Amino acid sequence: MVLDDKLMVERMKIEDEERRLKSELERAKRDKMKQLQESMKTQQEVNVKFVQAAAERETKLAEIERERRLRHLAEDEARRKADEVMELEKAAELEKMSEIADMDQMIADARSWRQQQERERQGMVEEERRRYILEVSGG
Repeated sequence: MVLDDKLMVERMKIEDEERRLKSELERAKRDKMKQLQESMKTQQEVNVKFVQAAAERETKLAEIERERRLRHLAEDEARRKADEVMELEKAAELEKMSEIADMDQMIADARSWRQQQERERQGMVEEERRRYILEVSGG
């Protein structure tokens, strides 16, 4: 009986050791899974920050480009206005110097042309404004 008891005790020690090893293995698996999940979470956070930074950069570049276009439109408009003023001054001088009968018709034609140009410029400015609104609204 003593031998059977020794075998039984030995078998119980083996079973206890197997159980302890299985428990350690499961704990190691859980720890590894937790590390992997944390690593994936960290990577995802890094990716999100990268995408956000890229989006912010693109937004800033788009804003810079929009401001640049608007500045160019304003500069072009100022040049056109200066040209228009110069044209008006020339027309006034011609009117003083010349008493040609059709001068009034020529001035009316020039004004009509400038108004058409102004409408076209306004149309361009309005189109740029619409594009800007679409850009800002996410379109």
